[in-house]
Amino acid sequence: MRKLCAVLVAVLCVLVRLDPSGALAMEGEYGEFQKLMLAPLDQLTDKADKILSTKYERPDPATSQDYMGYSDLPIFVLASISSYVAYRIARVKPQLLAQYECYDSCGGPKPRNLLECFLKDGAPGNYVKLASSCPVCYGEAISIFLWDEMGASQGQIVGGLRFLYDQSLREMPPL
Repeated sequence: MRKLCAVLVAVLCVLVRLDPSGALAMEGEYGEFQKLMLAPLDQLTDKADKILSTKYERPDPATSQDYMGYSDLPIFVLASISSYVAYRIARVKPQLLAQYECYDSCGGPKPRNLLECFLKDGAPGNYVKLASSCPVCYGEAISIFLWDEMGASQGQIVGGLRFLYDQSLREMPPL
């Protein structure tokens, strides 16, 4: 219990102090950051889907198709609605996902960054199946996207990800 309390205090310190300008900008939004960190994945997915649909995926009036061309997404991205939303995030914000660690290797070699869970070597259009069946991968992508949209700093996002996904911070049961 003591280790968990120390971890929580460390994460809060990171969230508040790592980037003073970001922390001040987020001061009124801290409650929102925390709500996103603790919200169920289905709620995060719905929120991210709405942002993607309204801000990034406007239809092209000339062709009546979305300008991102989602018809070329492979079928495996439809494993779940969260997977589908996360692959769309990887498509519109690849540079964002490339900045963050993947906290799950899914039984294989660990990707260099989160983007590689969605795109082979980070190459646009070169989709891989890894993230389609990994709740950690698509959960991370959705959280990062939402935090970025609300103006969180990179330090705040790293702190939130470590709190949610870093297994080394979890208390080990006594032997």
